[in-house]
Amino acid sequence: VALLVVTAFVGIVLIVSPYLGSVEPDALLALGSGFFAALAYMYVRELRKTDSPASVVFWFAAFSVAGSIVQAAPDLFSLDRKTLAALVGIGIGAGGGQVGITMAYHKANAAWVSAFSYLTVIVATFYGFTVFGESLSMADWIGGALIVGSGVALVFMVPPEGEVKTSQH
Repeated sequence: VALLVVTAFVGIVLIVSPYLGSVEPDALLALGSGFFAALAYMYVRELRKTDSPASVVFWFAAFSVAGSIVQAAPDLFSLDRKTLAALVGIGIGAGGGQVGITMAYHKANAAWVSAFSYLTVIVATFYGFTVFGESLSMADWIGGALIVGSGVALVFMVPPEGEVKTSQH
């Protein structure tokens, strides 16, 4: 497991800073986001013992709004209709995704759920190519393969919940 974590981290480094000379500041925001998302998912796993997925999602949404309203306030009244519609769509999509991922972490093995979350990388890459005309460097492709490959390999290394591996003599 430790080797897979290190391999995934090497993949992150390749994507964020393939030449190791400088780091894109915006990439650090994404790295921080991943760190905090991992913390949130660990708490969701603990809360499944005491709370329903609906209450977890409700409180997640309530604190997210409370935490972001201060940052958003200066721009709230200057939004045009197209931007507002896009933001509503983002909110609905993110809310639906949050409900699904919270329910999955409540009910299933965390390693399995996290492996499926790599699908977001594939979907985002597809949209980047088809909708926004983006392209990836070779370091991005290799880094992505290391990250996704490590996550998928982890699924096959972690036993299902309640099952403990024992050595046979």
